[in-house]
Formats: sequence, C-alpha cells, structure tokens
Amino acid sequence: PLIFFGEHGKKKTLRPYLQGLLGKLMQLLSTNQRRVQEQAVTAVASVADVAEQDFVPFYDAFIPGLKELLRNSGGKEYRMLRGKAMECISLIGVAVGKDKFGPDAKDVMELLIKTQQGAELDTDDPQVSFMLQACARICKCLGEHFQPYLPFVIPP
Repeated sequence: PLIFFGEHGKKKTLRPYLQGLLGKLMQLLSTNQRRVQEQAVTAVASVADVAEQDFVPFYDAFIPGLKELLRNSGGKEYRMLRGKAMECISLIGVAVGKDKFGPDAKDVMELLIKTQQGAELDTDDPQVSFMLQACARICKCLGEHFQPYLPFVIPP
C-alpha cells in the first residue's frame, strides 16, 4: 500500500506525513531482517521520488545507512537488498538534486564500480539491472559531472 501511494501519490498530499513516515521507515531499516529492510528501502525510494526537494531535510539521515548497506551487505542472499539500495540512493539523488547529492555521488559510484568489478555477477543477479538504472539516474542528476564514470558504465 505504501509503495502504491508513493508511485501514485502527490507531493502536496505526502508533505504533512513525511516526518512520521520516514521516521517509521528508518526504524524498519535498522532491523536485522533482510526482507523487512528490502521493503523499507523500496518504500523510502518511492517516498523520495514523490517528495523531491521535500526530501532534502531527511537526506543526511538516510544516505549514510544506505551506503553502508552497499558496502557491507555481502553474499548472494543480500543481492536484492543491495540492488534496492542502489535504486533508492539514485532516486534520492535525483529527488534532492546535484547540489545535495553531488558530494556523495563519488562514493556511491565507487561502490557501484566495486560491485561491478569485484565479483563475477551471475546472469540472474538482480544487482545488474538495478546498477544500470542507478547509473542512469545518477548521470541524470550529475549531468556533465558524470563523465569520469562513463568508461565503467559504457565500456570503450
């Protein structure tokens, strides 16, 4: 239901509920239950997508933890969670814009590149499609500042 609202909701309708809603989602993210975290990350992504600039005050509360998920959630069972974290970070980046996201973009791109190069990704690994979509969104957010990452996204 929350994801449905996020996808079909309106910014004006969501605004008065952001604080409470994102507070609850933060609690769910801090559980050690992978499936709960996956759903919470998806919900945060949906909320950020609708909230756009209204997400800026919550940015600093979410981005460090999402980057930590990318950095430390290893193993096959965490592939979907990592993919959803990629999606969420990139949607937040587009929502808040280059000025807010820019300082974290380098770190995020390095994590994505490390994922891409670090281990052989299976053909059925959901991270592959999440990574491509995340890179496209980050490119949209950064514009010409994405250029240093092009060789990793589109091999020469």
